[in-house]
Amino acid sequence: MQHCGPRGALSGEHEINGLHVHTGIPDQESGVHALNADRRWLPTLLAISANSPFWCGSDTGFASWRAIHSRRWTTAGCPPWFADAADYRARVAALMGI
Repeated sequence: MQHCGPRGALSGEHEINGLHVHTGIPDQESGVHALNADRRWLPTLLAISANSPFWCGSDTGFASWRAIHSRRWTTAGCPPWFADAADYRARVAALMGI
């Protein structure tokens, strides 16, 4: 039996690659504004990044298996809408308290 590491079996099945870009944001208010403004582009970005409905030689029944497969990770997906930087900090604090 082989140990799967800290992420368990998920890490062995995570065969998804992508590209992301880091940008400098001067402060949290600007960051929250950028997150909220980018939300309108998410359907387009998902459409152009869609991939095959097949996984391990089988039709999954989904138009893009990668979109479904990546939802296993709690850090994947669209962040919620934030009213402002204080709302962002409050939600982070609540998550850290779990």
